[in-house]
Amino acid sequence: MRLTKKQKQQLLKEFKKVIDNWVGHVDFPFILLKMLEVHNNKSNDYANEESPFANIELCERGGFPAWKGVIIRLGDKYSRLLNALQGKLFKYEGVTDAFIDTAIYSIIGLIEYNRYEKEKKKEHSKKKKK
Repeated sequence: MRLTKKQKQQLLKEFKKVIDNWVGHVDFPFILLKMLEVHNNKSNDYANEESPFANIELCERGGFPAWKGVIIRLGDKYSRLLNALQGKLFKYEGVTDAFIDTAIYSIIGLIEYNRYEKEKKKEHSKKKKK
């Protein structure tokens, strides 16, 4: 899904406001930028025209909400990080990738949880009207 020109302008304005008043760790905004880049690149591989989270939402076909599927993916990443604690060397993705993926999955999980809650409220209000 592409950002509209208006959304881009709004984001740039908000980013500028945050960066202009930045007091956090100097690396933090650069890591966020890297997360945006990774998410954008992976969306190219996993998304479809209907949803940027198409791969995550596949679990809904199995009868459980996408946000719960994210928890499973987070478990995979935590497992990788626990292996790193024990000194295991990775063949493909390293510790940095696992941390970035974990942060990205957390954001996706929040987005999907908010969508789930919104749909639940919508269904609840439909039932009340009947």
